[in-house]
Amino acid sequence: MYVKGAYTYSKTIDLISDEAWSGASWSAPMFAGPGYLQHNRGMADFDHRHIFRTAFVWDLPLGAGKTYANTNQVGRAVLGGWQFNGIWSSSSGVPTGLYSDNSLMQQAGNAQTMDQIGPIRKVGCKGPGTGCQWYDPSSFAIVPVASDGRQHRFGTAGRNIALYGPGHSNLDLSLFKHFKLRERYDMEFRVESTNVLNHPTWNWSSGSNGFCTTTASGTCAAGFLQSTSASGYRIIQFGLRLAF
Repeated sequence: MYVKGAYTYSKTIDLISDEAWSGASWSAPMFAGPGYLQHNRGMADFDHRHIFRTAFVWDLPLGAGKTYANTNQVGRAVLGGWQFNGIWSSSSGVPTGLYSDNSLMQQAGNAQTMDQIGPIRKVGCKGPGTGCQWYDPSSFAIVPVASDGRQHRFGTAGRNIALYGPGHSNLDLSLFKHFKLRERYDMEFRVESTNVLNHPTWNWSSGSNGFCTTTASGTCAAGFLQSTSASGYRIIQFGLRLAF
């Protein structure tokens, strides 16, 4: 049996998680010059603080040349040649920025973030879904509007602050059966499953849960700091391979 594993603890900071400035949320307008470029500095979109991976390959001890079921010809044929494999992966969530309507800004063309008015408090949802906010929304507020009806500054909560969303875990398994047909011919039967436990990957991005659409009361509408959608599903496939 062969087993390997790896754990990574990291922190990735960048100005933009892209190959060009065209995707930056804080790309400064031409009249502002480069003075706002440093606002781009934050956690990378792909910053997973904790990543754990482990994998195994197990040739079952059955059949010819193995510990068990090695004396009976039928037992060797039926029980021998099986291999069990698996990969388990688990990672923490990614960060997000908190954005709001930028139509009242003097700095046209920029994104507008929110003010952080209190400490970041993780609520601790028991499970993602509608109505489950991962962080206390009272720690954030929309930038006040001046007497002229405009916002004259950016919010204090910058790009991709430490609001890490739901993590993800995944288990892939496979079972192989090896048949020795003749000296030159080998056959292998495979059953493979990805995401065998059917764990969803909950979405967490500034474009959905991190965007504050205001209601008439001035508070953020539903979906703010929530993870309401997911992707991923179990896949099972069968295969037969002939080698000669």
